[in-house]
Amino acid sequence: MDAFIKAGQWRKALQAVQDGQQLYGTTAFPGRERLSDVAKGVASHSPDKADDALTEADLLKKAVLAATGENGIQLNFLKALASRYAILGLPAAQRDTLQALQEFQQGEDAEKTNLQIARLDLNAGNLEAALHALPPEEPAGIRALPGGHSEASEVVLIRAKIALAQQNPQKALGYLQGRSEPDALQMQADILEQQKDWGGAVAVLKNLLQPLLSTPSGTQSPLTSAESDLVLRIGADASRAHDDATLAVLGKQFSARMSGQPSASMFRLLTEGKASSPPAGG
Repeated sequence: MDAFIKAGQWRKALQAVQDGQQLYGTTAFPGRERLSDVAKGVASHSPDKADDALTEADLLKKAVLAATGENGIQLNFLKALASRYAILGLPAAQRDTLQALQEFQQGEDAEKTNLQIARLDLNAGNLEAALHALPPEEPAGIRALPGGHSEASEVVLIRAKIALAQQNPQKALGYLQGRSEPDALQMQADILEQQKDWGGAVAVLKNLLQPLLSTPSGTQSPLTSAESDLVLRIGADASRAHDDATLAVLGKQFSARMSGQPSASMFRLLTEGKASSPPAGG
């Protein structure tokens, strides 16, 4: 077992542990003092192949039961088991394992596990369970007060996704309003586009464009595929919103940098002839 531990071969180390437990009993087998090291090691890595994950899941189920009463060891085995179920695409088993894991945790670790549970419940369409797994929600009026608590981005995104699943896009927008994280801005723009609020979508997406706009004017490096997709998306929304001022800015800033992109011709179609348009309100 020591050789397997030294080599980082954690599945073989765990198998050696279980062989020893079977021969000598769970409390008397040689090397029992290394069980904690094995549990930490198994929890620290994930296999690349589903077949390996399945083999390890079988070992870990036995390991969890054998470690009853040893909370730290059982916790790491549960972490490892949950990750194997994720690789195998078994969300119900993963959720049950995370629920058991959460009982051994507190503070930030418990919150992270609850977020995993909430995501699994949301994906399964169990919206009430997903909400229950999230931290208690403060009333909007309290959150708006100076010094009010600002929820973590991941929590906000899950709340917004639950609201969308409940067919309540305005509630989702309420959660996302004022958030500056890229994922939150993308979701907010998606909702506004679905509502055909093209001007609102442009205003939100411009926040994602700021790093590109702040590039020195002499910089003419081509845009990446993701960057060109964003520029074209804003251009398309601005065109629908009849926002010639934004189209003029896009044409001036990105016409050269869009060159060579598959969407370059579409971008030119959107922005050509807009450069001389006066800015809105000016």
